[in-house]
Amino acid sequence: WCTVASKYLFNSSPLDIDLFSHFIMDDKVKMFLGNYNSIPVASSLMYLSKGVAGLYMIATSNEYRKKGFGSAITSYPMLVAKKMNCPTAILHATPAGRGIYKKIGFIDFKGYNIFWKVGKKYKL
Repeated sequence: WCTVASKYLFNSSPLDIDLFSHFIMDDKVKMFLGNYNSIPVASSLMYLSKGVAGLYMIATSNEYRKKGFGSAITSYPMLVAKKMNCPTAILHATPAGRGIYKKIGFIDFKGYNIFWKVGKKYKL
């Protein structure tokens, strides 16, 4: 999961597993990995809170884009959330995924400019 997310979201070497290890045991967090012929090609992370499913770190391998993997790795967590009585889903999207999210049924709500780099410490 960390390899797919870091490579296709941040264009960097694999994320430090320790950064995400605490999520694995948290019932509010679900991490999804999409495979094709045993090759990891897509990832997403879902955070559940108060009936809302937040979808984050949605990524698809460059070689497997435009083949339905992005839609699947976004839609499947929403099905899981619905089964867990979370009727609302939100996501923070990059321009690259905007078309997929609109096709699935998401609508624009609010725009943000966020500057963040994994592994870097910034003074605020």
